[in-house]
Amino acid sequence: MIDKNVGDLITVSRHDLEELIRQRVAEAIRQPTGFTANTLFTGIAVDTNDIATINKRHGMPKDRFGVPGSVYSRHQYDDGNIIRNDGFSAKELHDKLRFLALAVVGETKNGLVTRADIATVREAYSKFRDEFLALYDDRAAKLAQEWK
Repeated sequence: MIDKNVGDLITVSRHDLEELIRQRVAEAIRQPTGFTANTLFTGIAVDTNDIATINKRHGMPKDRFGVPGSVYSRHQYDDGNIIRNDGFSAKELHDKLRFLALAVVGETKNGLVTRADIATVREAYSKFRDEFLALYDDRAAKLAQEWK
């Protein structure tokens, strides 16, 4: 008895099959994910409010623009209360955290992150951000105690 599906049977060489699989995998990796290089960290990026909240809670001085949104540096003011420099801004901090998160998957640019690695990069960034903010909060609390 002959199988009814024999008419649908095709023969493909191993090389052709491997090439077809490689092409399909490459296409799947390039499929839209809802994230682009510019939006990879949208919704999770550290921002001025994250730092300002900690600074306000512990009475940290404002930066030269009157905003408490930069990471406090002991070198922020000299003895005459003249500004020498500001600490890291949220943007500078974001770039450092971004580079760390990208390094987890061996990349240096947002646009090089493959679809398969997006979740890993975003999770790493969130963990680095949360850990930094917790460490900075602890430091600000210790400084506030020093000033009393």
